[in-house]
Amino acid sequence: MQMKPFLLVLFFTSIIMSCNSPKPKFGKEYNDRRTKYGVQILPDDWKVISITDEFVIWKNPALDKEKATFFSKTVSYEKGEWDYDEDLFYSGKKFRSFNHDIAECLSAVYYFKPKIIRSEKVKGWYFMYTGPGEEIGEGIEGVSSVDIKMNAQQADSTLRSWGLNYHYK
Repeated sequence: MQMKPFLLVLFFTSIIMSCNSPKPKFGKEYNDRRTKYGVQILPDDWKVISITDEFVIWKNPALDKEKATFFSKTVSYEKGEWDYDEDLFYSGKKFRSFNHDIAECLSAVYYFKPKIIRSEKVKGWYFMYTGPGEEIGEGIEGVSSVDIKMNAQQADSTLRSWGLNYHYK
């Protein structure tokens, strides 16, 4: 059976392209390690939405933008080593800030290696809540956005208040 030249080129191009595409690292096969550190596991049905040589982002395929949800997981790796694992949760609410809609969210990041975050050396858990702040002022619609660093207990409490049952240690 003879392949037509166009199909042959297409076939080899697809092989070359698939070889150059980065593969997701630290996926579901690392869920046992995630459990050890208290990091949320990567659910089986989640799909990769972005990937580079340094990170991969998985997204929850069953999103309802009107409800609180575990939205995504980002895994960062430097030189092939697991750098951090971030869980992003949305409350299901948005607020208006500087004429733009912003989702109320909570980020739970586990740093496997020490990092400097906002002038603080962090290894282990780092929680950040993003939500509405104070009124902005005349001519600009909405409120300011605030980022509030939290501890594990505060993060758990916030997630429970949104109706989500996730726990961090």
